[in-house]
Amino acid sequence: MFSTDAGYRRSLSRMLEPLFQLQTATTEIASLAALTPIPDLVICDAVFQQASAMRILNHIRGTGDLSAVPVVLVEAPGARVDRIEAYH
Repeated sequence: MFSTDAGYRRSLSRMLEPLFQLQTATTEIASLAALTPIPDLVICDAVFQQASAMRILNHIRGTGDLSAVPVVLVEAPGARVDRIEAYH
């Protein structure tokens, strides 16, 4: 789970940790490092330093073994994210 928002990470952790093993990151560099070993799923805050979220997504899509990993981009209500860019 990649997000700079501590409250968001806590909330999602409380919901998911009883069922899943989570690894969190708060920077782009830490996020890329967290992709080893290959995760089953990536949850990324879409407004996570917005350019960083797109670079992380492009890295995952462009890296052989990672390209099959599902990525969920989430955003807070009212946040504005360029959704079209994420779909490409």
